[in-house]
Amino acid sequence: MEAINTYSIIIGVLGGALISFFGVFVINRRLALAADAYSHIALPGVAVAILAGIDPTLGALAALTIGSFVIHAIQQKTNLYTDTLIGVIFSLSLAIGLLILPESQLESALLGDLTTITRADFLLGIGLTVVLLLLIIKMFRRFTFITFSEQLAQVSGVKTGAVNLLFLLGLAAAVSLGIKVTGTLLVGSLLIIPASAAQMIARNFKSLFSLATLYGVLSVVAGIALSALLHFPPGPMIILSEGLFFCVSFLAKK
Repeated sequence: MEAINTYSIIIGVLGGALISFFGVFVINRRLALAADAYSHIALPGVAVAILAGIDPTLGALAALTIGSFVIHAIQQKTNLYTDTLIGVIFSLSLAIGLLILPESQLESALLGDLTTITRADFLLGIGLTVVLLLLIIKMFRRFTFITFSEQLAQVSGVKTGAVNLLFLLGLAAAVSLGIKVTGTLLVGSLLIIPASAAQMIARNFKSLFSLATLYGVLSVVAGIALSALLHFPPGPMIILSEGLFFCVSFLAKK
């Protein structure tokens, strides 16, 4: 297995931190499983990008952005819930992605590969990080309001449809950032596990975000270290590290 370079470590840490932070909104909106399915919408974009010889992260971002607009548009015309629509789009996307993805690239697309991150990947990752940070800073209060009471937010004059669309687009950026870290198959775990582990022991909402972010960063660092030590792919080792922190939180909660 190739060595993990500095670019890989920085992107891994940034991805772990921001995705885990965003994951707090996901689990409190009870979209954990839906968000995991949502990440698989990226697969057709990754497949097309590989066939076209461009960065798979761009393909993932394009597919997830299109998927977000499709989900939002259908939601405005029907009474279907977000998680239901994600399930429908996810199933179709997964089927399309598996049909067109070259078999030689299947493992990399599903499990990610931090060892292949180039300077261009690094700059793209920094760009996604900046976009996601700006979105969180600008929309944090409204995301929080809708997370706890969408009906009250609507009554209070918040444009919940637009905010929900921005939430999906933020989720698209977060998932795209994590594609290189753990692949389309496991990136949903970056959203769910650190935030769930933090929720068990957090004393308030502020500490919940702080703990989730810390768990995300530590999991990436520990996963990369274990990968180098044991010669396993970094993606699965990062997820196993998250599982370890989840167990620690569970024992601390008891």
